[in-house]
Amino acid sequence: MQTSVGILSLIGFLTIAAIDFSFCNGNHDVVVMCREGEKQTLLQFKKDLEDPTNGLSSWEVEDDCCKWEGVVCDNFTGHVLELNLRNSYTDGTVDHVYQRYDKFRLNGKINPCLQKLKHLKYLDLSENNFTNIPFPPVIASMTQLQYINLSNAGFVGTIPHQLGNLSSLRSLGLESSMNVENLQWLAGLSRLEHLDLSGVNLVKVPNWLQVINNLPFLVELRLVGCKLDHFPPFLSAINFTSLAVLDLSGNNFGSPIPGWVFSLGSLVYLGLSSCNLIGPIPQGSWNLTSLETLDVSYNQNLNSSLPNSLFSTTNSLVYLSLAQCGFQGPFPSIVPNMTNLSHLDLAYNSLNSTIPSWLYSFSRLEFLDLDSNRLEGGISNEIGNLTSAIFLRLSRNNIEGRLPNSIGNLASLDSLDLSYNGLEGRLPNSIGNLASLEFLELSYNGLEESLPRSLGNLCNLRHIGDSEGVGSEVDWFYLSMAFGFAVKVEK
Repeated sequence: MQTSVGILSLIGFLTIAAIDFSFCNGNHDVVVMCREGEKQTLLQFKKDLEDPTNGLSSWEVEDDCCKWEGVVCDNFTGHVLELNLRNSYTDGTVDHVYQRYDKFRLNGKINPCLQKLKHLKYLDLSENNFTNIPFPPVIASMTQLQYINLSNAGFVGTIPHQLGNLSSLRSLGLESSMNVENLQWLAGLSRLEHLDLSGVNLVKVPNWLQVINNLPFLVELRLVGCKLDHFPPFLSAINFTSLAVLDLSGNNFGSPIPGWVFSLGSLVYLGLSSCNLIGPIPQGSWNLTSLETLDVSYNQNLNSSLPNSLFSTTNSLVYLSLAQCGFQGPFPSIVPNMTNLSHLDLAYNSLNSTIPSWLYSFSRLEFLDLDSNRLEGGISNEIGNLTSAIFLRLSRNNIEGRLPNSIGNLASLDSLDLSYNGLEGRLPNSIGNLASLEFLELSYNGLEESLPRSLGNLCNLRHIGDSEGVGSEVDWFYLSMAFGFAVKVEK
């Protein structure tokens, strides 16, 4: 997963390096200062903004506008090249939930004086709070712009077709609840590489794909939740052959995945979750040789067996999510060449077979979810090969037998859920080796009442069964609740 995210960060919409503007990076040892006229333009622009977080405080202190927060100038000419006022998020997590902070939380108005910045190539006002303000018409007149990001900035109304005049544009982000009358204006953006219209109402644009197919340099396309109800089954010719990111999640296609999607050999990311896709997934030759992330989850009507084509096509896959897709039958007998896979989610399907032995060979697997299938048989001792595993959930199946001693090899595991199965016998002593374990769920099995004392080593546990806040030592009363009986501790 981390590998996939890392590569996407290089090609993603918000990557400045991919745009190759050759902007300076704020070398303040150079004597050249910003142009006075452009400085006054920025101050005039600021007057119409409301800045409750005081993110623009440097604009009031520093005399040189090239040192202002969010402003980047050319070191040799002093012209303002970049205005990056994107609101920010923290990089860390707290209990796996991203915590937001406001670097900027701008609102107010967009002053038309921006058009005086004739050398401005990069404009980012995303994630701010310009609530209920129509799309700023001045931006559609700034023909020198190469990068625009207004995603989730609060703008409303109709996206103006005049954006088609920005022939130098290489990246356009307009994720919002705005709408468009048509997309014909995209024809004027022949250099476009990154396009994000997620959330924009495209219900009036049945020819969306035919228009976008005329953008030959497109690398990234995101149309998440755009109310699309038509997934064209055929393309006479595919022109966006460099497409690396395609995310159409959250639409309502009500049709199969068209075969042409599987011919996009440059795809690194394919997102088709929650699209009301129907099955089966096309069999046959796939050309997704560069694919790292595939998310087709929550399409309940695929109703087919797992396609052999998927498991035999590429070894580049890192993230695979096929949860709640209506898949049936056994796992493919073919041994997949997925040596880099780190995330596998097949939860809420009907895979009525044993756990295939090849699954235990995924030594880089960090996340494995097989919850709520119909899996039978036992857990092989080979599970100890999954030494990279962090999350492991096999709950709500028909798994029987003993938990093998090799489970203690999974030293990185922080979540283990084997509840609602037919496991029996004693827990192995090695379970006490899982020093990183925070979540343990083993209820509704047939395990023996005598538990290994080594469970007391699990000092990081926060959740056992239905209990929370176990503390620094394992509380055997809570363990009793988790197992559904009064446990006995081995001497």
